[in-house]
Amino acid sequence: MARLSLERIYADENGQPIPRLLDVYPDGTEEYEPQEDPVTKLGQTLFRIFQERRDVFDIDAPKRQDAKDEEESDDDKEEQPEKATQKMSMTPEDLMKMRNELMPQLHIAMGEMSLARDLLALLLSTSPPTAQAPALAVSTVSKPPPIPSVAAFNTLLTTGGKDESLRSASDVLGTAAREIERVNESNEKYWQNALLVRSSGWGLVPAPLPPGTSGGNKFARDFLISYGLEQASPPFKRRALAQLSTNSPSPLTFPAREGLRLRVTYETANGSSSSMVGRSKSSDNLDEILRDAQSEVVESEIFRRLIEEAGSLPTAGARVSEKLIVVEAAQGVDLKFELVDEVEEDEASQPESIEACLIGSVLRLYLLQMHRSPRRSSRLLQPIIDVVQYVRFCERVEDEVTMMASSLRDAGFKVRVRFQRVGEGGEGIVGGERMGGEAVLRVDGRHTVRLTMEAPCRLVAHLGRATLGLSSMSQLSQLLREEMEGYLLRKICEAGPEAGGWVVDRMTGSVVGNVGGENRQVSVRFGTRYGIECRVGSRAFSGGRLIDWVRAIM
Repeated sequence: MARLSLERIYADENGQPIPRLLDVYPDGTEEYEPQEDPVTKLGQTLFRIFQERRDVFDIDAPKRQDAKDEEESDDDKEEQPEKATQKMSMTPEDLMKMRNELMPQLHIAMGEMSLARDLLALLLSTSPPTAQAPALAVSTVSKPPPIPSVAAFNTLLTTGGKDESLRSASDVLGTAAREIERVNESNEKYWQNALLVRSSGWGLVPAPLPPGTSGGNKFARDFLISYGLEQASPPFKRRALAQLSTNSPSPLTFPAREGLRLRVTYETANGSSSSMVGRSKSSDNLDEILRDAQSEVVESEIFRRLIEEAGSLPTAGARVSEKLIVVEAAQGVDLKFELVDEVEEDEASQPESIEACLIGSVLRLYLLQMHRSPRRSSRLLQPIIDVVQYVRFCERVEDEVTMMASSLRDAGFKVRVRFQRVGEGGEGIVGGERMGGEAVLRVDGRHTVRLTMEAPCRLVAHLGRATLGLSSMSQLSQLLREEMEGYLLRKICEAGPEAGGWVVDRMTGSVVGNVGGENRQVSVRFGTRYGIECRVGSRAFSGGRLIDWVRAIM
């Protein structure tokens, strides 16, 4: 909006100068100030300056006047009375003094004349009395109309001031209305969110008053959302509080949220695989936001308990820092538990692994079990290490059994292997039972070697004649060699009667028989990676079908 200037208008709409009004006569005639030529006026002004101040511009005038006065005093002293009577010219000082004396009187005279002029104009403007009119009549004096340009200027000034005031008042009222509407919508949204949170099963607790507030009511009129676990320790329950927001863009605010998530890394000697236990999602759903915040608090409590247990592990070594735990769980297997920012998790490109996901899920189950029975001495990290060591132990046992079965198949035997790593259910494992499984090696449907395993590294061999406990992989390898060598020798003896009969010599670990009146000795050994080596006298055979060799020799 353009603002009006208070400066006097000097030109009309067409750009022509507006003359200055001096007087308005009773008949409506207007008297304007005559226009003067600026050049003429400047000349008159300069002329008056030189006439009144010529002594200022003439520097030698005082000297000449003194010399003239001395000459007049010397030459003609007799004429002094006559010269004294002559009129002297006025000096600028005398003129100024006279002006100061006359100007007040002139102003008074001007005021009297103006009053007389107004009185005469008033008398002339009244109409003559009629015959019926009384001696004294009331006369109406109308104010002369203002100049059109001045009236237009006054109208513009008044209108502009009112318009600005109305616009300012309108802006204030509009701002207040919008603020009231925003507050009403915010309050309505607040109660809607409170009802949604309560209907989802989250706990609402009254928020305490700010510190220093007095009053009988100890709680404020808003709510806090408790999203932590009920049996969690007090520090984590105090952190698990959210507020329903009224001014923030997000519907919930978390004063104590750190934004750290637990990442579990399962590293082996061959490669590395990692997985984030929980991942926050950007969503406007209140239930999903609270679930992400709850997962963060649960993972923080898990990491704190892992730090407490890492220093006293009986079967593994660990390195602990502020946000990182590295555990040497088994031979060639490392476990890493790390608190990372959500931004780092989003930037990670490593694929998730089954092992890391299972470890993350089991940690949560163990934490809930600890909350359910706080008096019971429960642990989080040691059961995980036992499982990792057991998995690594089962892999090595399976490798040994599989190599033996492959060697027997190459020799022409029918071999069946059944390997079951875990025989218990999930409830039993989480409840504290030892994880265990079994491996069965059956040759030709008759000879069986059965092995039972128990976490973390316990192995028992169930044979036909005894039950043996094995403490290392070398003992398992030696047991498999001896059992299969004995079976192969008995298998050779079964083929012996067709050629004259064979017997097993337990002293030498071989089979002795008579072929064509000649005694022959056959021995069987398992070499590297359970490769079968057969020796008949001074001749050695390897590869191919073992029964075919024996029958060819017989």
